[in-house]
Amino acid sequence: MEIGVVGLGKMGGQIAEKLNQNKFDVYGYDQNSDLYKNSLFSFETVDDIDALLKKFTGKRVLWVMVPSGEPTNKTIIDLSKKLAPGDVIIDGGNSY
Repeated sequence: MEIGVVGLGKMGGQIAEKLNQNKFDVYGYDQNSDLYKNSLFSFETVDDIDALLKKFTGKRVLWVMVPSGEPTNKTIIDLSKKLAPGDVIIDGGNSY
């Protein structure tokens, strides 16, 4: 199964690593590329959301792990404009 993780900080990076170790094809993105440019992540990272979405070969499942509040809201709104019916967003940002 393919999954994209948006937000590769302490929690998002660890979730992506665990998924990758458990047979998921993981694609990661964070607006702060310093988090992964020199990291030892074992999954594939990309430089922007559009590149992340192009990685998928089928249904897109995106796990959003950005700070709660406005960052989460903005990310989900931006993603929802680019996704197709049947794609999934998992909100891990502790938002309502």
